[in-house]
Amino acid sequence: MSRQELKPYTGPYTASGILTSIKDKGQTLRGLYQDEARNWDPKKLSKFGLACYFGMLEAVVKMVQSGAAPLLNSHETPYHWDYLSIIVFGAQRVSHPSGLKHLECLEFLLARGVPPNSQDIVGSTALHHACTGQTTNKPDPETLAELLTKPHLPQSNKIAPLIRSLIKHGANVDHQNRYGEVALFSAFPSNNIEVIDILLENGASLDIPEADGITPRSFFVRYGPQVTACVSKWIRKREGTDAPREGGQRRCQVERYCSTECQKKAWPVHKKICKPFDTSTTVVLKPSYRKGGTVQPLASLTRSVFGYDKDHPTPDSFYRGAHIPQTKSGKGKGHGKGAKSAAGKSDQKFEPKNLIIKVQVQLKQETLYGPMQDNGSYDSGRFDAKGDLLVYTKKRDFVCMITRAEQGSVDFESSSAAGVCVGEKAFDRLVQVVLNKGVGKAYFAAVLNSEKELVVKVGEVLAEQPF
Repeated sequence: MSRQELKPYTGPYTASGILTSIKDKGQTLRGLYQDEARNWDPKKLSKFGLACYFGMLEAVVKMVQSGAAPLLNSHETPYHWDYLSIIVFGAQRVSHPSGLKHLECLEFLLARGVPPNSQDIVGSTALHHACTGQTTNKPDPETLAELLTKPHLPQSNKIAPLIRSLIKHGANVDHQNRYGEVALFSAFPSNNIEVIDILLENGASLDIPEADGITPRSFFVRYGPQVTACVSKWIRKREGTDAPREGGQRRCQVERYCSTECQKKAWPVHKKICKPFDTSTTVVLKPSYRKGGTVQPLASLTRSVFGYDKDHPTPDSFYRGAHIPQTKSGKGKGHGKGAKSAAGKSDQKFEPKNLIIKVQVQLKQETLYGPMQDNGSYDSGRFDAKGDLLVYTKKRDFVCMITRAEQGSVDFESSSAAGVCVGEKAFDRLVQVVLNKGVGKAYFAAVLNSEKELVVKVGEVLAEQPF
């Protein structure tokens, strides 16, 4: 790629204006930039650029102090990358033996006055690049083993300190590139929760529109439950509000605490606002476990298409269409691989389990592919209030469907108490709470009393959870 080829789209190496995707050919520029950047060869960098890229602190310091380094505010490559961005690229792509010191190189250059907001040919800064999360370097075996147990944890632990350092030295978290995008737009697609946290912790705005008028606030829900939970948490913090399940009380089965001592200290305050599990706050429903069914996490599917989940694959359990938690005997039951039907008889004594569940209401078939609202969610009228509900926990150790037609056919052990909401009335109440407070999905505390009896605390919708 030559500078002449990009000139019609970029002009000089300054942010001369924001480019809309179609009218101003912003998408054309984006495609050119990304296609060529994939083939970029770091060996074409200068000696100083290579030292920055590989995090060779001693060489960087020596060249600067001896005068052998180029001007520190200069740029390399047709992309017009500054040395802070080159350090970031190296930290993202190069394996990390102990001798490589990208953070130290970054802080050394920042201390020498290198501007933290220098822009490349598309107006992106080092902070934009650091937030992309497109980390191609492999973690060490110990870290990889941990990541495989937490498949949706981005490998941002080595990039996060660079982001904090850039911000500490004046990097603008709200700087817009030629597409009008702030750094948050770089972090959303890769599910980079740690990076999103850092940006919002440092005051990043959710209301700055990019060239086509989209704001982070209007779009974040499209990037899946973890991004949604993280951003929603910061929205509530900024508004000075709170929601259940953002800390942690065993007595109400919603709040959670780090220790029994901590719980006892907090209970006198929490009990004043606690909504207990009782007939006024709960409904009782019959789960349905459909043999052979599977589900597809859409956010994970989208990320896999774009290559973000290559090193963090979605676990098999996330595709379960049905599963019952472990019983007292220690044996859980699911479907597929020859498992017994969960709706069948069982001689095992079932131990009730406290759960945090997600309830999703089915979209109407005719509205499935329609546009979303400005806030990135679906209008409540597009949901089928009588359609099946998908219910599951974070680990997918409990997955079921709840069907309205099946609710009037079972007598529950707990329904003998006066005022217990069961049957189709219980189904309808749960759906209305989800549609009124969650717009298609919501989180609740629940108790699974048996394979056929699920008690849901509809009187209190929980904060968005990362699943």
